[in-house]
Amino acid sequence: GFPITSSDREKKNISSKIIVSRDYTGKGGRDTYGHGTGTAMIAAGLTVDPGVLNLAPITGVAPGAWLGNYRVLDDTGSTDMITELTALQDAVNDGMNVINLSLGSVQLDLSAESGAEARAINNAVAAGVLVIAASGNSGPESGTIADPASSPQAIAVGANENDRYFDYAVLLGDLPPYRAQVPTALGDKSGRVTGNLLDAATTNNALGCSAFPAASLQDKIVLISRGTCSFDNKVNNAAKGGAAGVVIFNTNPTELLDMSLPTAKLPATFVALEAGLEMQSQLRAHPDISASIDFTGFTPIPASADVLSYFSGRGPTATGVIKPELTAVGNNIFTASTASDASYLPFTLGGGTSFAAPRHPR
Repeated sequence: GFPITSSDREKKNISSKIIVSRDYTGKGGRDTYGHGTGTAMIAAGLTVDPGVLNLAPITGVAPGAWLGNYRVLDDTGSTDMITELTALQDAVNDGMNVINLSLGSVQLDLSAESGAEARAINNAVAAGVLVIAASGNSGPESGTIADPASSPQAIAVGANENDRYFDYAVLLGDLPPYRAQVPTALGDKSGRVTGNLLDAATTNNALGCSAFPAASLQDKIVLISRGTCSFDNKVNNAAKGGAAGVVIFNTNPTELLDMSLPTAKLPATFVALEAGLEMQSQLRAHPDISASIDFTGFTPIPASADVLSYFSGRGPTATGVIKPELTAVGNNIFTASTASDASYLPFTLGGGTSFAAPRHPR
């Protein structure tokens, strides 16, 4: 019986991947908000290379699965319960195996667990359909679980952190990246600046507060400690020596600063003291080590995934039921998007339990 559409005009939205296209908004089944496209990519997207520096091709959790598109959200991302329940019933009747509800709002009273929406979800589950619902983004306090995730038969999914996030960085050879702060004044720069690393402490101008001799730093990335003179002076002095870029490290162990560079144009970035000292140590062991400064902000920085995302909606429900049942990675997710303001059109980087819910394995 597939493909299934709500009208003839929806036939243009059908493919070998999308086998149902139903529109409940009167605007057509194509996603203009971006939210549905992002969750669909996570659930069942085929492998695609976004063409973004440092990012491998992305694939959905179940790339062999078919998708049913039930557009209930309008151009602002809003809907109502009647529309949602109509689509839920249609999805059951159409033969969907799994229904993903990446929508909802904070549960306010007891009726959310026994009202029309909860009864419809219970009936869908009784009919053999798995119903997954995002736990909402109103955490971290208790009692912030969303409706319909609070429905007794829905599997509520919260968000835990990713094992990496993306940021600006300095990279040395094959070593793990050092997180960096790109000055606001150099916000128009992108891509990478690469060259062999040189420690200013090995010259007679350790703090870079006087001009380096012409061509003495040719094509080098110069590592300079904070102190004595302004950041602007340090960067301009390195430029006079022919440097390709500058890395300035703090005298504080972990703090990152937005360097003031009113006149400097040479690519420069700022790292913490610990990073700077480790770079000096690596340079002593490997004098010819190469360095690069990522000005795109898309270097993966390792992180702990074994922690709940701060925004993830938490139980218990109003009747004391423990929710969510599961968590999945829901932050720093790179996925597809149709939103006009998507950060990496036609892709976006974002987070939310809506992105965790479709990651639940069937």
